Amino acid sequence: SSDLKNRFTICRTDLLRQMVNLFFKECGKLLPEIRAAIDQKDAPKLRRVAHSLKGSVDCFAAQASVTAALRLELMGQEGNLTGADEAYSTLSREIERLTLALEAHSH
Repeated sequence: SSDLKNRFTICRTDLLRQMVNLFFKECGKLLPEIRAAIDQKDAPKLRRVAHSLKGSVDCFAAQASVTAALRLELMGQEGNLTGADEAYSTLSREIERLTLALEAHSH
């Protein structure tokens, strides 16, 4: 029973590490795409990419990051990018906080 419990814990830890690594890879791709969509005033792309990032951060129950991504997603959906720079700054800050927390817990 103890051996089985140890193997289960190792599997869960490995799965979490894989999820964290995938998240880091996705963020490295999606954040610049969000920035580019804002700079290009491409509302449909902003909606799509912010939605993808929102799904990634939601896996870690990071509500502040989810809320920040949702704000940008809705701006893209509505086609109104007023305040998008500020919203992006908030999202970047929240993603950085989440990244630091995940790095601390995944080693």
